[in-house]
Amino acid sequence: MILSASRDATACLWRKNEPEPAVTYTGHELPVTGLALSPDNEVLCTGSRDNSVRLWDLMTGTSTLTTSISRNLVTCIKWALDESFIAQTSEDKELRLWDPKTLETIFAFPKKQSILTTCDISTDSLYCLTGSSGGNNFGCELTVSWRF
Repeated sequence: MILSASRDATACLWRKNEPEPAVTYTGHELPVTGLALSPDNEVLCTGSRDNSVRLWDLMTGTSTLTTSISRNLVTCIKWALDESFIAQTSEDKELRLWDPKTLETIFAFPKKQSILTTCDISTDSLYCLTGSSGGNNFGCELTVSWRF
C-alpha cells in the first residue's frame, strides 16, 4: 500500500499493480501537504494548506474528525509510535502536538525563527525533531523538543 498527498486537495491509497487509487480521501479545500498513517494502520491523518487537520478511516475514506487553526498551513505530520499524539509543523513556525482521539491541541511549542518544514518523533515518543530551511540570512534550523 502507498499513500499520496496531492495538489488537487485529495489524498489517495494505492495498491500494488493497480492503476487507480483504491481509496480517495476528499474534503480538504486546498492542497494536501502532509499525511501520516497511525501505527495500527487503521487511521490516516492529513494536513492541508486550508489550515485543517483531518482524521480518516483508512479503508472507507470517511473523514472522522476535522480541526482548523488560522494560519496553520501544514508542512509535515508524524504519528507517535505509541499512538499518544500526532506531531504537526506548519508555516506559522509552530510545532503542535494533537490528541489523536479528539484532534484537540495537547501542546504548541514556542514559534521558531523560520517556517518549519519537517518533523520526526523518536521511537520512544519522548522527543520531536523539527527542521526548517532557514531564511533572512540564517542557516537551517534543527530543534529537538521533548514532551512536557
